[in-house]
Amino acid sequence: MTAWWISWYAHPEDGPFELHTPWWVSGFTMEDPSRDTIVAAVQAESEEDAWDVVLMSYDEVPTQLEKRFCDPLGDKEPFSDRFPRADWMQWPA
Repeated sequence: MTAWWISWYAHPEDGPFELHTPWWVSGFTMEDPSRDTIVAAVQAESEEDAWDVVLMSYDEVPTQLEKRFCDPLGDKEPFSDRFPRADWMQWPA
């Protein structure tokens, strides 16, 4: 299992998602401020599986998820001053 640092643009029309691993809203797009920039830490076997974790966290799987990046996190913790740990976050997953 590999830890991944993953990010995507959340479109309001994609609907809600529920992810128990760490995630944060890190900003929004300048073109459309209603589109949040989400960053998350997930554990999966591959980059493709990491994206599947994100897709399956939505109530209805988005047909077009606007991906930003998916990079191996390695042995690092996903938490920092910018991305603090919250009580609900399960890590390692």
